[in-house]
Amino acid sequence: MAEQTATLPNRPYQAVRYHYGMLLGVDDFETDQSYHRGKMRLHQGWLHGFGTVWGLGVSLALDAGEVRVAPGLALDGFGRELHVDVLQCLNLPAWYAEHQDDAELAPEVGEDGSITFTVHVVIRHLACLARPVPALIDTCAGGSSETAYSRVLETVELLLVPGPAPDWPRANHLWRLAQGLDAARVDDEGDPLPDDQAVLDALAALAGLPPEQAATAREELLRHAAIRDALAVVVGSDEDDVEAQLFTDGAPRDIVLAQLNDVVLNAAADTVTGGEVDNLVRPVLVATQSLQSGGTVAASTTSGPQVDTAGVTLAGTTLTLPLTRALLLDTVKPAVLSSTRFVAGSGWEDFAATLTAAADGLSLTVEFAADPAGNRVRVLLVGTGGKPILGDNFLPLYGGTGSTPGNDVDAAAGRDYVWTN
Repeated sequence: MAEQTATLPNRPYQAVRYHYGMLLGVDDFETDQSYHRGKMRLHQGWLHGFGTVWGLGVSLALDAGEVRVAPGLALDGFGRELHVDVLQCLNLPAWYAEHQDDAELAPEVGEDGSITFTVHVVIRHLACLARPVPALIDTCAGGSSETAYSRVLETVELLLVPGPAPDWPRANHLWRLAQGLDAARVDDEGDPLPDDQAVLDALAALAGLPPEQAATAREELLRHAAIRDALAVVVGSDEDDVEAQLFTDGAPRDIVLAQLNDVVLNAAADTVTGGEVDNLVRPVLVATQSLQSGGTVAASTTSGPQVDTAGVTLAGTTLTLPLTRALLLDTVKPAVLSSTRFVAGSGWEDFAATLTAAADGLSLTVEFAADPAGNRVRVLLVGTGGKPILGDNFLPLYGGTGSTPGNDVDAAAGRDYVWTN
């Protein structure tokens, strides 16, 4: 990064103080530029983050054997704009010929000699010197003129990187935990870290509050989580340049645009015959206007775990119920399960069954004492009342997927899940 910093430096905390009769030199103009540049990048990097702003769609043209990136705009973790003005193309067979021995690529060779591999596309900031013009030099150097570059162009590099796309770093962990978007971090003993435990305790207290107090308490919970996140930030890195000292050590330089799954080349490695593009692995930035017009309304309500209804299976006497998030295992007790069957002439009666949770808390298993085939069986898992099943965010079970809480009070109240055969 040092070369780019030297070309387009950031000095957000040092400005030129002009005065009448001041003799201006190159350093003064560079300081003036770097001050404003630094202020803008600080704002973009810290208050907006990183990701795609618009466009930059990645596609695969099999007939041409090319990966194509459409025009667009993104921001990297240092607040720098990454812009592509015209369609960019990369020849896959040519790239493979150059990178086939890369250890990270690990291509698979089929029986017919075809070659299959997975790569991802990243975009990276690049600053280039341009427009050389005659320039005066110091006469002490023994010359009278030389050629110097008079422009700096901000452009980008588009790179294919072997292997699947990495997870991009999520900031504000505690705030995300309070929203039910992150799991709690734990120590070597499996206990939540102190700050995480504080958020979990606040969520548990929130679930028991009356509706008229819940909204204010939730606002306070999110505010305290955001404060703890801000206090935990560490800025700077081992790199010896100012720009690296303005942002976190984990600020991403490379922004993932897409993952190319199962790219297939023929045996001669000169023709692309297959592959799928996943553009949804990228981080993205949402405009403030969209957030102000209601983009956060749905996100403000987070429910507890839900049964993934599409994944429910019955095999013999075993009913498996996958969940959308992990449970608190201590809340999976016999009392949260009701298993009954309908008997003609007498109505509903108990149908013996036991309930267990997977070690990771991501599924429940109901084991019936007898084969339910031929019976009208009804299973109910408790997400309401005083002793419901809780998720690792301390919110109660909220039915099956497709059930959406209308507000925080709904989420805190929970919802039972019912399965019938």
